[in-house]
Amino acid sequence: AGSGLVPAMHDIAEGGIAITVAELCIASEIGATVGFTDWVGLFAENPNRFVAAVPAEHADAIRAMAEELDVPVSELGVFGGDAIVLDNGRPESTTIPLAEATVTYRTALPRRMA
Repeated sequence: AGSGLVPAMHDIAEGGIAITVAELCIASEIGATVGFTDWVGLFAENPNRFVAAVPAEHADAIRAMAEELDVPVSELGVFGGDAIVLDNGRPESTTIPLAEATVTYRTALPRRMA
């Protein structure tokens, strides 16, 4: 903690990897591309799992720390751009403009309460 190696981290307890990445993108105003193999895994709310935004220059250090602690780690994708891209390499991959995701997210509760 406090090392600066991981500038952002979020649990996947509410909405799985897809929602977690979207929330990180909205909060940071930076898009992301995430690779996946199945939609169920993308939205699974597995306990004790996190998404960490790790700058490329710190990736090896994070992997080494995780290995030392016997914590599984895998690369999901990259942050950057102006869209949230959920890419399985097939036509049903999804691209959501970050501006649209941000407005939808931030106005969801007021829309429901109106």
